[in-house]
Amino acid sequence: MAPLAAPLLGAGLNVLLLDARCHGRSDDDELTSMPAFADDIAIGLAWLRRRSEVDGSRVVLVGHSVGAGASLLVASRDEDVAAVVSIASMAHPEAFMKTMLRARLPGPLTKLALRYVEHAVGQRFESFAPVHTITRVRAPVLLVHGDEDLTVPVEDARLLFATCRRTSPAARGPRRGPH
Repeated sequence: MAPLAAPLLGAGLNVLLLDARCHGRSDDDELTSMPAFADDIAIGLAWLRRRSEVDGSRVVLVGHSVGAGASLLVASRDEDVAAVVSIASMAHPEAFMKTMLRARLPGPLTKLALRYVEHAVGQRFESFAPVHTITRVRAPVLLVHGDEDLTVPVEDARLLFATCRRTSPAARGPRRGPH
């Protein structure tokens, strides 16, 4: 995310870049997960909002890959997030992991491995899957995805977009603050 900082700073914006656990200079952890990344973002967001030079109602979350999904999860819980830029988010972690595991494990072991991951994370995939959390985000969301992404297929972005289109603004409720 560091290459994004210079143009944003050049535009006069305040920027906080987080190294999520097990990334960059952050601490190691036994397990990384989308909910853990969301916890890291929420802690950074709380710190940022305590800063006198920051208008806490104008904070935009920008995340890439699992960080994008985590940003959507945070925004689904926090009405004061002004907007989200989701870069290359998977639509559903279970579907993503199933595709990755099928190449390495037979079917029954894939299913067992997925249940183990849910147990280790302490949550069902359904509770934090971006395809579900995006429907609860009241802030504007910009989906960015390359059509040649070799890790997360662009179809995931299309699914997220289609899900948003099926969820009317009225169903999401009114947006507070400037639009």
